[in-house]
Amino acid sequence: MSQVLVIGSINIDLVVTVPHLPQPGETVLGSRFERHFGGKGANQAVAAARAGARVTMLGAVGRDAHGDESLAALAAEGIDVSRVRRVDEPTGVALITVDPNGENQIAVAPGANRLVAADALELAGPPSGTVLLAGRRHLFRGALRLACPGAADPGGSDGGQRRGRPERHSGWSAGGHAHPDRDRG
Repeated sequence: MSQVLVIGSINIDLVVTVPHLPQPGETVLGSRFERHFGGKGANQAVAAARAGARVTMLGAVGRDAHGDESLAALAAEGIDVSRVRRVDEPTGVALITVDPNGENQIAVAPGANRLVAADALELAGPPSGTVLLAGRRHLFRGALRLACPGAADPGGSDGGQRRGRPERHSGWSAGGHAHPDRDRG
């Protein structure tokens, strides 16, 4: 079984389906509201765990209900959350509107995710498997080079974002329902 250490964000995604994306200053009435667990790091950790890897998540959540729920959901997916710090900032939240074509608008309040520092890998100790950096790679490159000489940066030139392809929304659901088309958050 492969070992994977994922370093990245953990969010709660609040998703509203709307008939069209709002223009500046416009209020649009939505037809459906959903709440998902998300964050680029958490999404990658869940995908790796569901693919059969033994996954450890390194990140930060607040000492709040969203943090409690996020950690419980990650643990329920079989992810080791012992390296996720609890901090005095709120857990990250993404506000997402999605239109009928799958186009979306996302605003993120990173909260605790801002406290995942460049020294994260040094604090975690040397990784024994694959390391995935999900989002904000620029903060971790130095630590990654120290801990994993010769490691590759998987983000690519577009920063890991999928361009030119409609998406439903980010996140994943607890309970084993995979969402392979969702990798943002």
